[in-house]
Amino acid sequence: MADFGILIPQQMMNVFPYGIINIHPSLLPKYRGPTPVQSAILNGDGETGVTIIKLDKYLDHGPVVAQVEEEIKDNDTAKSLYERLFKIGGELLIKTLARYENVQELFIPQNHEHATFTKALTRDDGYYDLQSISSGRGFFERMVRAYYPWPGVWSKAV
Repeated sequence: MADFGILIPQQMMNVFPYGIINIHPSLLPKYRGPTPVQSAILNGDGETGVTIIKLDKYLDHGPVVAQVEEEIKDNDTAKSLYERLFKIGGELLIKTLARYENVQELFIPQNHEHATFTKALTRDDGYYDLQSISSGRGFFERMVRAYYPWPGVWSKAV
């Protein structure tokens, strides 16, 4: 798994004549930000994917170079899904690099009106209030899978 966590300054991006590309584990513009896999599982999505984008000065905002869909399996955890998506992303990157220089005119701008954003997780995100079971078993089960291995799901004795 990879996670850079900061925006690359434009002057640094300008050093590379063909730009910089990024593997992102979601079907951008959905789930921009640091926790796309956890968000997809937690929200009960049936699919996600990998997007390769050309970086620009905004977070997960640049034009799409390539994209592949992937099913979210009923037993996927954030860990298992990240591992699968980055394997797919690595294979997609090899195919993309082979044709990258010649496809720059084929970049597809993202529809920024459909963008959603994720947030960095904290340990507190894993807290589940046993008194408010109203969210249902399905949500709790997705929460356990989404937050494995970190931040994990925890509660306090009532």
